[in-house]
Amino acid sequence: MALCFFSSGLDTGLEHYTELGLNKIKVNVDGALFLSKGWLGVGGVARDCGQLLKAFSMSKSGCVDAAIVEIVSIKETLSWIKRKGWMDVQLENDCLVAIQALHSSIYMPSPFGLLV
Repeated sequence: MALCFFSSGLDTGLEHYTELGLNKIKVNVDGALFLSKGWLGVGGVARDCGQLLKAFSMSKSGCVDAAIVEIVSIKETLSWIKRKGWMDVQLENDCLVAIQALHSSIYMPSPFGLLV
Protein backbone atom coordinates (compact mmCIF):
# COMPACT_ATOMS: atom_id res chain seq x y z
CA MET A 1 0.00 0.00 0.00
CA ALA A 2 1.38 3.41 -0.93
CA LEU A 3 0.23 6.12 1.45
CA CYS A 4 1.19 9.77 1.45
CA PHE A 5 0.33 12.02 4.41
CA PHE A 6 -0.24 15.62 3.41
CA SER A 7 -1.30 18.70 5.32
CA SER A 8 -2.48 21.82 3.59
CA GLY A 9 -0.25 23.73 6.04
CA LEU A 10 2.89 21.60 5.59
CA ASP A 11 5.60 23.00 3.31
CA THR A 12 5.75 20.22 0.73
CA GLY A 13 5.66 22.32 -2.40
CA LEU A 14 2.13 21.03 -3.07
CA GLU A 15 0.34 24.25 -2.23
CA HIS A 16 -1.82 24.21 -5.33
CA TYR A 17 -4.25 21.67 -6.66
CA THR A 18 -2.65 18.90 -8.68
CA GLU A 19 -4.72 16.37 -10.57
CA LEU A 20 -4.50 12.82 -9.31
CA GLY A 21 -3.11 10.21 -11.65
CA LEU A 22 -4.99 7.15 -12.83
CA ASN A 23 -5.97 4.66 -10.13
CA LYS A 24 -4.99 7.09 -7.36
CA ILE A 25 -7.28 8.08 -4.53
CA LYS A 26 -7.21 11.17 -2.34
CA VAL A 27 -8.90 11.08 1.05
CA ASN A 28 -9.59 14.30 2.94
CA VAL A 29 -10.11 13.65 6.64
CA ASP A 30 -11.00 15.89 9.54
CA GLY A 31 -11.94 15.64 13.17
CA ALA A 32 -14.22 17.83 15.25
CA LEU A 33 -14.66 18.26 18.97
CA PHE A 34 -18.04 19.12 20.49
CA LEU A 35 -17.05 20.02 24.05
CA SER A 36 -20.51 21.05 25.25
CA LYS A 37 -21.95 17.70 24.14
CA GLY A 38 -18.96 15.57 25.16
CA TRP A 39 -18.56 14.13 21.66
CA LEU A 40 -15.93 13.98 18.97
CA GLY A 41 -16.61 13.51 15.30
CA VAL A 42 -14.59 12.05 12.45
CA GLY A 43 -15.25 12.29 8.75
CA GLY A 44 -13.58 11.52 5.47
CA VAL A 45 -14.22 11.97 1.77
CA ALA A 46 -12.49 9.88 -0.91
CA ARG A 47 -12.22 10.90 -4.53
CA ASP A 48 -10.29 10.01 -7.62
CA CYS A 49 -9.76 12.34 -10.60
CA GLY A 50 -12.42 14.74 -9.32
CA GLN A 51 -15.23 12.26 -8.69
CA LEU A 52 -16.56 11.36 -5.27
CA LEU A 53 -15.96 7.68 -4.49
CA LYS A 54 -17.08 7.25 -0.89
CA ALA A 55 -17.54 9.21 2.31
CA PHE A 56 -17.88 8.29 5.95
CA SER A 57 -18.54 9.88 9.31
CA MET A 58 -18.69 8.65 12.86
CA SER A 59 -18.93 10.03 16.35
CA LYS A 60 -17.69 8.87 19.73
CA SER A 61 -18.21 10.08 23.24
CA GLY A 62 -15.29 11.80 24.90
CA CYS A 63 -13.64 15.09 25.73
CA VAL A 64 -10.02 15.16 24.62
CA ASP A 65 -7.50 17.58 23.18
CA ALA A 66 -8.15 18.71 19.59
CA ALA A 67 -4.84 17.20 18.38
CA ILE A 68 -5.94 13.82 19.77
CA VAL A 69 -9.21 14.11 17.83
CA GLU A 70 -7.20 14.71 14.65
CA ILE A 71 -4.95 11.67 15.28
CA VAL A 72 -8.03 9.53 16.01
CA SER A 73 -9.58 10.77 12.76
CA ILE A 74 -6.45 9.76 10.83
CA LYS A 75 -6.31 6.33 12.49
CA GLU A 76 -10.01 5.69 11.80
CA THR A 77 -9.53 6.79 8.20
CA LEU A 78 -6.55 4.46 7.74
CA SER A 79 -8.70 1.58 9.01
CA TRP A 80 -11.46 2.60 6.58
CA ILE A 81 -8.97 2.73 3.68
CA LYS A 82 -7.67 -0.72 4.61
CA ARG A 83 -11.19 -2.18 4.73
CA LYS A 84 -11.84 -0.74 1.26
CA GLY A 85 -8.70 -2.42 -0.07
CA TRP A 86 -7.43 0.79 -1.65
CA MET A 87 -3.73 0.67 -2.46
CA ASP A 88 -2.50 4.04 -3.77
CA VAL A 89 -3.91 6.68 -1.44
CA GLN A 90 -3.02 10.26 -0.58
CA LEU A 91 -4.38 11.29 2.83
CA GLU A 92 -4.92 14.99 3.53
CA ASN A 93 -5.59 16.52 6.93
CA ASP A 94 -5.57 20.15 8.09
CA CYS A 95 -3.83 19.55 11.45
CA LEU A 96 -0.16 20.41 11.01
CA VAL A 97 0.72 19.05 14.48
CA ALA A 98 -0.71 15.63 13.63
CA ILE A 99 1.02 15.42 10.24
CA GLN A 100 4.36 16.56 11.68
CA ALA A 101 4.06 13.96 14.46
CA LEU A 102 3.40 11.21 11.92
CA HIS A 103 6.49 12.25 9.95
CA SER A 104 8.63 12.41 13.11
CA SER A 105 10.58 9.64 14.79
CA ILE A 106 10.66 11.44 18.15
CA TYR A 107 9.29 9.51 21.13
CA MET A 108 6.34 11.37 22.68
CA PRO A 109 5.45 10.05 26.16
CA SER A 110 1.91 11.44 26.20
CA PRO A 111 -1.63 10.34 25.33
CA PHE A 112 -1.12 12.02 21.94
CA GLY A 113 2.21 10.25 21.42
CA LEU A 114 0.72 6.86 22.25
CA LEU A 115 -1.78 7.29 19.41
CA VAL A 116 0.86 8.39 16.92
